[in-house]
Order: sequence, then structure tokens, then C-alpha cells
Amino acid sequence: MAGLRMYFSGIEGQGHFDACVNAGCRRLLISYLYIEKNGDFDVLKRRKKKHPELSFMVDSGAHTFQSDKAKYSSWNLRAFEGFLTRYVRWLRQNRSCVDVAVELDIDWIVGAPVVEGWQKRFFQPLLEDGFPIIFVWHHQRGFDGWEEMCSKFPYVGLPGEFSSEPDFNKYISVARRYTTKVHGFGASKQMDFRDYASAWHSSDSTTWKSSERYGTLIHWDANIQKLVFEEDKARRVDYRKFFEAHQLDADGIINDTNYREVTKYALISMRLMEKFYSDKYRERVYFHELRLPHTAAVKRMKDGR
Repeated sequence: MAGLRMYFSGIEGQGHFDACVNAGCRRLLISYLYIEKNGDFDVLKRRKKKHPELSFMVDSGAHTFQSDKAKYSSWNLRAFEGFLTRYVRWLRQNRSCVDVAVELDIDWIVGAPVVEGWQKRFFQPLLEDGFPIIFVWHHQRGFDGWEEMCSKFPYVGLPGEFSSEPDFNKYISVARRYTTKVHGFGASKQMDFRDYASAWHSSDSTTWKSSERYGTLIHWDANIQKLVFEEDKARRVDYRKFFEAHQLDADGIINDTNYREVTKYALISMRLMEKFYSDKYRERVYFHELRLPHTAAVKRMKDGR
């Protein structure tokens, strides 16, 4: 598939997972930190077995460590390394279910030198074994740090909001030079699909959840090729034919008595936008598609291992 590949995140709960699958989402993101907290270490194996057509990205949970600083304030370096060891072990045990995984990028907690050491000790060996890993850039590394990462790693991540920055194309030019794939964390703006399809290889998004959080109706308008965010609940009646076309509970959405159907419609709308742009750019060849796997992984393939 050409164009930006969007992973729908926030699918840890069974209800949200089922909603994504039923809406036709085929790329999903799950957090290992949630898996460990919930104690259900086989959840991905069960889901992959039932839905082999799905692709799964696994995030370490770094964002939660950042947003819940107080909760993890008692964790020292030893605790984080213990978590990291369990994460990498779980990744290896679930290799057949995981399409790509994200490193533990908590530079702001333990410092960039520590994270760089973890990259060498924990994630480089995974990469050399042919396991796709996203290595994550943070602002404190600067432009030189970005070029260094692109020169070393085949798949790197940027904050999704970075596409609005004046220097974005400068960073993408570096990635293009090294044929490095770029993941946009939270890059789900329409401009990311429309204007930067050749820049991002993939992204993740929880935008669809804004429907149940804030009551926003998300609608893909095929006529004007725009993703509409309708805040006025009184105007939901104008979309009745679209709800009915997708066999949703139109009255429940319009009367605001069935938030689950609002969530379903948000997922359907975002999938329609994704499909529109993937069809539009299907024939393009992107720079990151030219990158070969890690040389050690290539050697293993040649050796039949």
C-alpha cells in the first residue's frame, strides 16, 4: 500500500479493539506497558490468531511514563532496565505477532546517553535479527542527532506535530538521503496524508477517540475531500443518510444516546480518508521503500536462518 500507513492506537480494551476491526482498520498499535499492567501477556497472540490479516505495532509505553511522571517517580534506573528487559523478552516471544516495535525512548527521564546505550544493548540485536524497530528522535538531540540516527537506523520516529514546523522538510531531506523510514507519532492531520504522504512512512493516532471524549462527530466528506470535525451536536441530523448507509444507529447518534456508534463512525470516516489517499498514491514509489534490511539480517536470510 502506498501513502501514509496509519496505526490506530488506544485499542488495548476489547471494546475499542472490536470497534477498530469492525470498521475495517487493519493496522493497530498496542502498548506493552498496558499489557504488563493488565497481566495478559497472550493478548496479542489471541488477537493475531483470530485476525491474521491485522498488523500490530507495539509501543513500549514511553508516553505514559512521561504523562504520569508522579506515578513513576519512584522508579530508578534499575527499575526501568528491569522493565526494558521484560519488554524485549516479550517481543522475542511474540515475534510472529509483532510487525514493528518502538524502543524505550525516555531520554527526558534517564538521559540520552542511557537510551543510546539501551539501543546498542537491547534494540540493535533485535534489528540485526530482522525485527523492525522504530528508534525515536527527541528535540534535545538536535539536527545533528537526527542525521546520525538516520544514518544508523532504517526506521526512525518524529513527533507528529513536527510536520507543521518550518524545518520539517529539512529533516525529511536527510531521511530521504539515507532512505530511512519515518514514523510520525500522532501524525493524523489531513495534511499528513495529503501533503506529506511521501515524507511519513507510518503514523499512529487516537484522534478517533475524540468522538467519545468530547462528543465530536468526525466525518469524511468525499465531495470536498475533507475530514470534518463537527462540534455542534444539533447538526448531526444533517449526516443521517451517512449513518444509515453504514448501518449505524442513526437516532442514537443524533440524539446523543449511543456514544459507541459515534466512535464507530469516527473510525469509518478516518478509514475512508486513509483509503482515499492510499488509492490516490498507490502507484508512487517512495524513497524509504528502497532501503534494504540490516546487513546482518540479510546474511541470515541468505544462510537460511
